[in-house]
Amino acid sequence: MSKLTAQRVSDSIITSSTTIGAVFSAQKAFLKKTNRLNPVILHDKMDKNGIAQLSNVKIFDVRQTRHDNDEDLGRKKAIVTALYTNGLIERPLKKKIPKTTT
Repeated sequence: MSKLTAQRVSDSIITSSTTIGAVFSAQKAFLKKTNRLNPVILHDKMDKNGIAQLSNVKIFDVRQTRHDNDEDLGRKKAIVTALYTNGLIERPLKKKIPKTTT
């Protein structure tokens, strides 16, 4: 059944049900009562528990990538500066090359 529906069916639902219809109805009831954590609900839960005020906790609304982590740690600046000094890129961070008119 889990392969057909592409959803995980818990062992307790399977062992407590005697028919496929009972499994479907129990799975449907289970999915209705489980809460999906979106950023708003997650922020509210963290505020209630006091986790958001901890100094080592950062809350982001979107998934952070390696690029975001590099910017946060300052690693991006060091990498781009090294590439610029070695001549592998044409301009350093946030510096525009003045246009020359000939």
